[in-house]
Amino acid sequence: MDEPWQILRELTQKLSELEIEYMIVGSTAMRAYVPGRSTFDTDVLVKMTVKQLEDLLAWLGEDWYVDAETARQSLMSRRMFNAIHYATSWKLDLIPLKDDDFQREEFARRRRETIANIDCFVQAPEDLVLSKLLWAAKGGSNRQVEDVRTLLRSGLELDQDYLRRWSAALRVDKLLQGARDG
Repeated sequence: MDEPWQILRELTQKLSELEIEYMIVGSTAMRAYVPGRSTFDTDVLVKMTVKQLEDLLAWLGEDWYVDAETARQSLMSRRMFNAIHYATSWKLDLIPLKDDDFQREEFARRRRETIANIDCFVQAPEDLVLSKLLWAAKGGSNRQVEDVRTLLRSGLELDQDYLRRWSAALRVDKLLQGARDG
């Protein structure tokens, strides 16, 4: 097994052991549904307490670069922070769960899937589509829209009512239509 995937396996096992609820999101999550493109990081949505963060920081220890104070502040303000594995430069973006309707529903819909022979919690494909559209709307990234097109054309049975409802609420419905048409 490739070393980054071994790191992901160890991370998901540790998150479960620490009872930190999590969900793999973004390009790494795509690998649960379609052949993935290369990525040098993994985005993980987490729901955790300060105590759980402290336990996670202790586990990361000397093998990872992570600014503990930044991580604590990020958890409290629900902003992303990252950890970088020294030996491989693999980056984990840890994203604390926000208190908004979409992210709560998205997190509740997470699924157990397999990525590179790793059993883990992954973003549902409809939420993956929506979150990639949100990123595209914020930064104009064509790569995100291409990922959405890949998901839409993959043959996955997507909940179209859910996509319509949330794309309108999140104001990415025009981007969704463009991805469908493109």
